[in-house]
Amino acid sequence: MKLKTLLLSTAVALLTAITANAADNLFAAQPAVNFWTPPYSKYQPSYNETGELKVDLNKAKGKNMAVLKLTPDSELVPGKRYALSMSAKSESRVAVILSLPEAKGDGSVDGKGKLKPMTTWNNLNPKWKMIEAKFTFDPELSDGTFPLLVIEKQLQKGGSFTVKNFKLVAID
Repeated sequence: MKLKTLLLSTAVALLTAITANAADNLFAAQPAVNFWTPPYSKYQPSYNETGELKVDLNKAKGKNMAVLKLTPDSELVPGKRYALSMSAKSESRVAVILSLPEAKGDGSVDGKGKLKPMTTWNNLNPKWKMIEAKFTFDPELSDGTFPLLVIEKQLQKGGSFTVKNFKLVAID
């Protein structure tokens, strides 16, 4: 009898933790996305039935870059710390750059004198990879969206990449 009670209380605690984690996520199960290539893009990727977002890079061949913007459901609070994670993979080797809304630690600036944002370079292959980052939100660097950039050299390879399991939580 004690074992049953212990198992039941453990299951309830686990279910409560899972529900709380889902409630804390600032992304919807399928976040709003916008795919952009200069000067514009008619192509917009869509989610499949399992919640995976597949981005066809062949639609951006000949462009100098492509950007997939992920938009959270809630506004971010300036100065607050956040943790971002998602799973990603590609058919062939593709690198995506995640731009974060926090200034680089070295204080470097762009050609317009604005602080450069932190970025992470993520090499993808056919195995799922967890992309994770922590940052302090700076509204001077971002409107609160999360761009995944693919540069020209990567676009010329074609193929696709897929992302899923989006999570954004406040950690402070």
